[in-house]
Amino acid sequence: MGVFKGGLKSIKIELKACNVSVTGVNSAGLEGIQYTGSQSRTPQVSFKDGALVITEKPAAGGRKGLAVSNMSLDIKISKDADLRFLDIKLNSGDISVKDVSADWFSGIVGAGNITLTNSNFLKADLVTKAGNVNVSDTNLNKVRIDANAGSAKVDAVEPRDEYDIECNVKKGNVKIGNKSSSGKYKSKAGGKSSKNTDSIEINVNVGNIEIQ
Repeated sequence: MGVFKGGLKSIKIELKACNVSVTGVNSAGLEGIQYTGSQSRTPQVSFKDGALVITEKPAAGGRKGLAVSNMSLDIKISKDADLRFLDIKLNSGDISVKDVSADWFSGIVGAGNITLTNSNFLKADLVTKAGNVNVSDTNLNKVRIDANAGSAKVDAVEPRDEYDIECNVKKGNVKIGNKSSSGKYKSKAGGKSSKNTDSIEINVNVGNIEIQ
């Protein structure tokens, strides 16, 4: 999907129905973008001054929607890229991020799962109306997860007692380490809290919460 030159500073993706993956690899800058699916639904791509923007192609009259399983967008960037932000918004589809670093990551999905693996984010905001959120082996300073119908699991690199933690679930269980409860859980990092303390906040309507 084109030739990309220059350093990568930010990524913004907004699509209706597509599975999206962003993966860090041993390369320089933006390694490549691969789209699989109907050619009539090939996303529009813009790359200028280090900003990668991928959006939905304007719909042709009378065109019917396609199953999200038929469409995928795979983006490979340098593991050493230090993004200002990674912003992904989907109506439906899964988001997968691996070996990526950014000051801020925003992942919003109407129907689909969000998976973060072996990444680094100063701040992360993850939202899904119907789907699960799974964060593993990831360095997080501040993370907020909102899941309407689905479960959330966080296994951060730093020990959980170094975070302020607040969990709220209406219908489901909260598991912190080996201890389970229902409803709410709240704790302070090392028994203290300040504006600079790392934090994990998870809100689930129907589903379970787990922090390891």
